Amino acid sequence: MNFKQPLSIKKYSRKIKLYFSSIHAINLKWLQHTTLFFLITFITVPFILIFMQNMKMNCLFGQTIFSIFYFFLFFQTLNQSAVFSDLNYELASTEDLKVVKTKYAKSQIKKEEVALFSQKIKQCIEQDKLFLVSNFNIKDLSDKTGISIHSLSQVINQEFNMNFFEFINSYRVKYAKTLLIRSDYSNQSIESIGYDSGFGTKASFYTCFKKHTSVTPANFRNNFFLQNKSLD
Repeated sequence: MNFKQPLSIKKYSRKIKLYFSSIHAINLKWLQHTTLFFLITFITVPFILIFMQNMKMNCLFGQTIFSIFYFFLFFQTLNQSAVFSDLNYELASTEDLKVVKTKYAKSQIKKEEVALFSQKIKQCIEQDKLFLVSNFNIKDLSDKTGISIHSLSQVINQEFNMNFFEFINSYRVKYAKTLLIRSDYSNQSIESIGYDSGFGTKASFYTCFKKHTSVTPANFRNNFFLQNKSLD
């Protein structure tokens, strides 16, 4: 068993935010839980088997535990098939974040190009509302703008002081705020507004919204309408 795996998963979790705007389908949290389960099972099962006198029961117990483990692993692998996309293969081979930041400092991109690229990125995202696509990733943006993935990542980090995940979700939060206070959306659920704003799950919507505004979407909406009533 590789005891460095939890650290590798944690490093991967940081890296994916450089390339993806939605990470619920590729975050591998389930693998962390599976690793912990396997470790606990690996330690405890031998002691349990010692106290079980029946050899057939020993075999049945062991087979049941590992059948559950492999079934869960198979199900999660199918459920997160996006992990095996071409972009993730590229991601898996990239350097550590500290190395990437060092490379940015030595980058050959000129200051004029950085300003031009940042303007082109904003224009492309805002005009076409690309942030509304829930599975939008940096490769999609590269295809739209004609700017390389590495250059996009560098410009977003340097000019906007955010990674790709934070950058795209900041647009989604801003868009969600406009929907939450619109009268024609007053009867629409918070969850559906999150989906309409480009978020892939209710949890990611709530987490990102609260991070940017310090309040939940529901509180933001209620506060707005309460203030309007008091003015009336």
